[in-house]
Parts: sequence; structure tokens; C-alpha cells
Amino acid sequence: MKETLLKIINLEIGYQGVPLIAKLNFSCNEGEIITIIAPNGIGKSCLFKSIIGIIPCLSGEIFFENKNITASTLQQRRNMGINLCPEGRMIFPNLTVSENLKTGLAVMGLLFQHTKQKMDEMYSLFPKLYERRNQLGGTLSGGEQQMLALARSIIIKPKLLLLDEPMLGLSRLIMDDILKIISDISKTGVSILLTDQNDERIKDISDGIITLNAI
Repeated sequence: MKETLLKIINLEIGYQGVPLIAKLNFSCNEGEIITIIAPNGIGKSCLFKSIIGIIPCLSGEIFFENKNITASTLQQRRNMGINLCPEGRMIFPNLTVSENLKTGLAVMGLLFQHTKQKMDEMYSLFPKLYERRNQLGGTLSGGEQQMLALARSIIIKPKLLLLDEPMLGLSRLIMDDILKIISDISKTGVSILLTDQNDERIKDISDGIITLNAI
């Protein structure tokens, strides 16, 4: 039986005291893919920033591995195994693919710990990135940039990966490739929360769907 990894209880979040989401309750088990469906402006990105600790929640509680992390810092949550792949990919355009991947290790102070092994693991999962390893991030296609953003987020082997709009701006063909990669990542035991505006193909790989509505 799968253990509950993340549990959200009566969460209220927003900016500058103005709530966007109120009384949100859900949980995510180990190895599950949970998709959060909502149109733009409802608070999907705000929710992820609250879970990882970038912005404080207005009220409610966040539990991770049965530990209350509501007051934990961003770095503490990263150390616990929570990582965010933000909307817009946010790769470094003037760094090579290889250098971008290394920034994922550097943020956790892991740059010199088994770097080659971790890089090889990412190139095995994303063979296209191996082909582009010496190419600048800004010259990659949209799909390749999303692959790079994903690889940089999982190179530290998180327990929970937050994917904010990973399908945004991609062609239908590339979307299928990214969805397969996301599914493969979950099969390694990583739990995944992802946001989307409502694509049926994402629902096909999801273990659960959460729909957010305006309050």
C-alpha cells in the first residue's frame, strides 16, 4: 500500500493577503501523478510556490512525510525532497545544456558529488539532451528546453516534483514525448504534481485530478 507523501489541509493562499485559493484539501501518495486543472489566474502557480516555500500560506497546513512543514523554509523543503520545475522553464539561455544541468546540482551543494553519474542518468532518460549537451540552452527548441528544465529539476532525485504548466506552448507531437517522460519519472517512485489548463492526454497518465475554481 502506497504511503501518503504530501497532505494539504484547509490551505488558503494568495498574494498580499488577498486569497486566490481557499479551504483546499488533497493528498498525494508515493509515485502518484496528480494533475491540478484550472484556467489562468486561478492560483495554480501560487499553490506550487506555497508548497515549496517561496510564499507563505495565509492559513491551513502542509504535511510532507507526516511532518508539518507549513513554517519550513524553501531550502529546508528542498532538502526534504521537494523541487519545482517552474512555468516558462527558466533555463539559462547562455549556458550549455551540460552547464544548465550542473546548476541543478549546485543549488543543493551537490556539484562535486557523483556529478558524472548524475549527468549520465539524465542523458539516459533524455537522450536528446546528450546530443545537445554542448549547445546553448537558448538555441534549443521549446520541447528540448522543457526536457532540460525537467532534467535539471530531477537530477537531485526529489521525492516530490512540482511541474507548473509543463505542456505550455508545445506542439502536440512534443507533448506526447514529454508526457511519456513524466510517466517514466513517476515509475521511478517520484511523486508528481502538475498543473494544466485541461488537456485530456494529461488526464490519461494521472492518478488523480483536482479542479480549482475561482473563489
